[in-house]
Amino acid sequence: MSFPTVINNFNVYAGSDRLIGVTDEVKLPDMNAITSSVSGAGIAGTIDIPVVGAYENMDMEIPFRGLTADIFKIFKVGETVDVTLRGGYQTIDNENAGIGKSSMRVMVRGFVKSFSPGSVKINDQMTSTVTISIAYYLVDVAGNNVIELDKLNSKCVINGVDVLEDIRSYI
Repeated sequence: MSFPTVINNFNVYAGSDRLIGVTDEVKLPDMNAITSSVSGAGIAGTIDIPVVGAYENMDMEIPFRGLTADIFKIFKVGETVDVTLRGGYQTIDNENAGIGKSSMRVMVRGFVKSFSPGSVKINDQMTSTVTISIAYYLVDVAGNNVIELDKLNSKCVINGVDVLEDIRSYI
């Protein structure tokens, strides 16, 4: 069995355009389930129960090095934006200490929620950011889709199980 040790490198794509050297780090969105508080006779207090397959708003902020033309490949007003992160990471085998490699891919589709052009300071780096409100989210690890959340089509697949398949058939 192997486990990941380090991201060797990654690229950011706006649609099919590779944006080389635009960022050092992108924080992936948190997935916070929408919950409903349950209480009543025989229940000692309240319990927040997750609504299966439903998640609060998810944002992904992409920091850019400076104010570049590449930002405007993502900064689209009134249109959906497709962004993909593709990376390779190094693994280590815990049985023989062998070093291996694997892949990861994150795809998001959504809408530009905010744009910050940053600030200009002499002899210093400039950082601009675009924040995307996510409608579609896919995480692929080593060729396996481990998360696929399509909010607009009521689809939520976690580790190969579509947890909303029954609900879609009922409606």
